[in-house]
Amino acid sequence: MEFRWLDPERRAAVEDDILAFAASIAAGTIENIELIDDVIRKHAEHWDMDRISKVDLAILRISAYALLHQPDIPATVTINEAVEIAKQFSGNDSYKFVNGILDSIRKERSEG
Repeated sequence: MEFRWLDPERRAAVEDDILAFAASIAAGTIENIELIDDVIRKHAEHWDMDRISKVDLAILRISAYALLHQPDIPATVTINEAVEIAKQFSGNDSYKFVNGILDSIRKERSEG
């Protein structure tokens, strides 16, 4: 993953380990997209995946991947970051939806 959308000045300001981490999360999400979407569907009761905004779906997918496959990252950190991203880039109350889905996934994972 080359992060071509970053202009050279911004790219130079980002440390290589941060880019490597971002690339691993993105690649892991893509590689596991069917499982991740199944988990999101299960926890988004009464919501058709087509009704979830693309921004919210992207946040949910990446965060669900982290919850399911990155045990070294505390679930609360993943959820808090997702909520902050939703507040900044999504609709007015989207962060509540994102928080609810991810917290439901977290609870199931901790019980299992």
